[in-house]
Amino acid sequence: MAFELNATPAAKGGDGISFSLSDKVIKSVKYKTDTPDDDNSRSNDVSAILVISGDLLQDEEEDTKKMAKWSLESKLPYKNVVVKHIAGSVVMREYKLTSAFVVDYIEEFSEDKGDGTFTLIIKQKKDKMEEVEIEGGYGA
Repeated sequence: MAFELNATPAAKGGDGISFSLSDKVIKSVKYKTDTPDDDNSRSNDVSAILVISGDLLQDEEEDTKKMAKWSLESKLPYKNVVVKHIAGSVVMREYKLTSAFVVDYIEEFSEDKGDGTFTLIIKQKKDKMEEVEIEGGYGA
């Protein structure tokens, strides 16, 4: 099982920094379609959220540092993000967010865990929800 993340500047509202994370870094990915919990019928207020967790490794420091800096960006916060989950020779899922922004970013370090861990929570911009793509079931 492997994960890949590629982040590039969004067409509008993105800074010029790109980065990639490999299965060496990413340990888990969670996708969530979120709607308000207090509605009595299907809401049009839908969000697409990705929660990506992994390890902060010394030999992958440059791209994980770019990810951390993205979490601070407020003027041009949007990126095109593609996350793939590959099992064997099949891409099980591929999530594409065209205007993703950071909701939360957490880094944790402790003496017993070595280099450290991160959790990145990103969300698609509300007016770009129709651009979210979920693919899968094809050869890697």
